[in-house]
Amino acid sequence: MENVQEKNQSLVVRKENIFVRMINSIKALFFKIKTVENIDSKIEMIMFDLDGTLWDTEEVSFEVMNEVIRKYDNLKEITKEQVAQTMGCSFAETAEIYMPYLEKEERENYLQEMLDEVAVRLTTVGGNVYEGLEDVLIELSKQYKLSIVSNCAAGYIESFLESSGLGKYFIDFAAAAKMKVPKSEAIKAVLERNNIKNAIYVGDTIKDFEASQVAELQFVQAKYGFGADLQTDHSIENISELPDVLKTIK
Repeated sequence: MENVQEKNQSLVVRKENIFVRMINSIKALFFKIKTVENIDSKIEMIMFDLDGTLWDTEEVSFEVMNEVIRKYDNLKEITKEQVAQTMGCSFAETAEIYMPYLEKEERENYLQEMLDEVAVRLTTVGGNVYEGLEDVLIELSKQYKLSIVSNCAAGYIESFLESSGLGKYFIDFAAAAKMKVPKSEAIKAVLERNNIKNAIYVGDTIKDFEASQVAELQFVQAKYGFGADLQTDHSIENISELPDVLKTIK
């Protein structure tokens, strides 16, 4: 009987030892995973929305688009309220806001013409670049890679880069409407082609926030832009606050 008890006790001990080794192995694996996560968690890139974040083109866009509209008898002039409403919207959403009385294909063709004209005008006259932006870009570019991802059509980001003279600070950009994808996919495309593991997206509207969430990025709201206050974890009242806010994000 004693031999049986000793054998049973020995078996229990061996099982306990196996269990302890398993727990320790799991702990070691978890530690390795967390270590890798900590290495990868270093912020490598700051990604910016354009309208309401880097500049404001509402006035120029309003004027130029109505110039195009006046060429056609079947189009109704747009209002400044409609222009503001489209900030952060996709190409299709913008076309519907401006011309809900037309069929989808027709209104999108007209919108493309309007946006082409806006891009040409902005390349020449520029938009309202937010005060202090270049100083911020100079500071950030010393530590991070910088990029722009917007819902805009082809030529629009280029008009900003050329007219503002700030193109030298950005390593990449993507226009979701040109790519015909959601903004979140445009964000992912920029991350992938630059081999970026961790980035922060800075934007002003709920659609910017939603895109950053889909792309699994932390978000900073530019509350001086066109969107309502989203009560996000991180926000800025003006662009000059961004470097200090970024220091608080890990």
